[in-house]
Amino acid sequence: MAAILLRGPSTIAQTPKIAVSNGTASLSWPLTAYYYLLQSSTNLSGSNAWFNVATASTESSIFSFIIPGDSTWVAEAPIISNVVGDNFVITQATTNAHQFFRLQAPFILPVCSFAIFYEGMLEFTKTADMHVDGTVYANGPVCVGTSATLVFNDSVTTTKTMSGPERDGWTPSPWNQGTTFNGHPSFVTNISAFLPPFGTNDPHVLIDIPPANEDPNSSLGQSRLYNQAHVLIIVTNQPSVSGTNIPWVTLILQNSVNLMIPGADPNKGKYTYIYTNNVFTNFTVAPSLQPNGIEYFLSVTNKFTDIREYQSNMFVAQINVGAYAAWVVTNRFCAGKFSSVSPPTILYVADRRNIGTNKLSVVRLVNGNQLPNNSGLGFTVGTQNPLYVKGNYNITADGVHFAYLPRSTTNNGSCVPAALMCDAITILSSSFNDATSPNSRPAAAAPSNTVNAAIITGNVPSTDVTTTTFSGGVQNLIRLQEDWDGGSKYVILNTSLVRLFSSQMATNQFRNPVGWSPAPISPYYTAPTRLWGLDPNFYNIYKQPPGIPVYTLPEYFLHLSL
Repeated sequence: MAAILLRGPSTIAQTPKIAVSNGTASLSWPLTAYYYLLQSSTNLSGSNAWFNVATASTESSIFSFIIPGDSTWVAEAPIISNVVGDNFVITQATTNAHQFFRLQAPFILPVCSFAIFYEGMLEFTKTADMHVDGTVYANGPVCVGTSATLVFNDSVTTTKTMSGPERDGWTPSPWNQGTTFNGHPSFVTNISAFLPPFGTNDPHVLIDIPPANEDPNSSLGQSRLYNQAHVLIIVTNQPSVSGTNIPWVTLILQNSVNLMIPGADPNKGKYTYIYTNNVFTNFTVAPSLQPNGIEYFLSVTNKFTDIREYQSNMFVAQINVGAYAAWVVTNRFCAGKFSSVSPPTILYVADRRNIGTNKLSVVRLVNGNQLPNNSGLGFTVGTQNPLYVKGNYNITADGVHFAYLPRSTTNNGSCVPAALMCDAITILSSSFNDATSPNSRPAAAAPSNTVNAAIITGNVPSTDVTTTTFSGGVQNLIRLQEDWDGGSKYVILNTSLVRLFSSQMATNQFRNPVGWSPAPISPYYTAPTRLWGLDPNFYNIYKQPPGIPVYTLPEYFLHLSL
């Protein structure tokens, strides 16, 4: 046997090993190569196929599909859970005189194929009851420890350590208090970090508006949701009148040309609206030629308060999702730009009226029961702003059959692949009242709400161990307002939770809810019961939400011959 170190992450300290006895080979490789594929071949010629023998990762097994134009890959590796010490172990008959093995990175790993994916510290400290189905990954330490029930039904992987440190003024004893690990292995520390597609250390660029001189076809340009989007709504103040708050709206329609990214469309439509006297006026097109305009789905006059951010009467760009779905298939501008073969699957919205003010600009989605179907390709909303989702979201594909889902069940076709990408996200109940929103405990108890979408967002990370410096943990990655009636109401999330960056606009620290111990300072909500789970549809490459980022691993690094 020979082992040759080629290249790869320095965190892999052990090498794969082969032991042969009576025609059987026992192969082992380190747990730190959790996401890699063990592959086999009978020779090393360039045209010979490498067969997937095993992997520990469901994601790697599913997404190790054949690369277009490359005949040397065979998809879907069997999943191995046989762990001995710090190694995975399998046995295999030695049927060939020459047999070669290697550890190989999967081609891609869509970020929402993970139940939870975190850039930075992942904290389950003091979480409510949570059952996690699907792999958990953190590019940072993982913190557990709760008096509730925390169950991981798949492996937890981290580039750092697993521990139960003091958080929110509380230290668990023992460190893994309340936690059950059902995965095989239960958890793996010090694994290799995934490589982001952003070409920068700041993943917030995914949702940012690019600078004017950036090439959409550049590596960074192609990663931006702004350039991947087909419909863009940019709200500013009227640029020609200093000191006014007259909303000025730019609508951009762009589509892929010659397989280029939509942002590179040389014939993109750009239409300018100004909002005065409760009317949107399009200054780009003569009145006689204007189709039904953006007033059909866009409002720029709503005002409400975010108590966590201490913001009242925020600038709000509100999208009526049901009305948008109808508008995009009837608007004459859209009809000339899109088709059923090439539908507009990504909507990007940015409200930039906060520039030069101390007010927060936000985006809110309402009437989102039914999303644009887009021939089954799905629908994604992205914004650089904090995002609010009022009421149910994506619970029916046909307006009749609803998907109110318990934890970790498929949606039975009742909703479409969807994602929400934003600076921070807050779920508001369908009874949320803008006029009474300054009250921390509205009189009317909130109803239950269901959201079926991958969530890619940011948070305000913990800065210390006290109650006023806590991030809120993974359960509060999705922010809440209102009185959710002491847990008798439900927030149902069929999702993948992805934290990629620190929030840059919604930057106030989390505060414990009403009734929490230690006693909270200026609480602003009572917690619901959260029913949360990974949407198993995200294991299907054809049901990935549009525009979600895709991560990779360093190239294969070890090569063995028998």
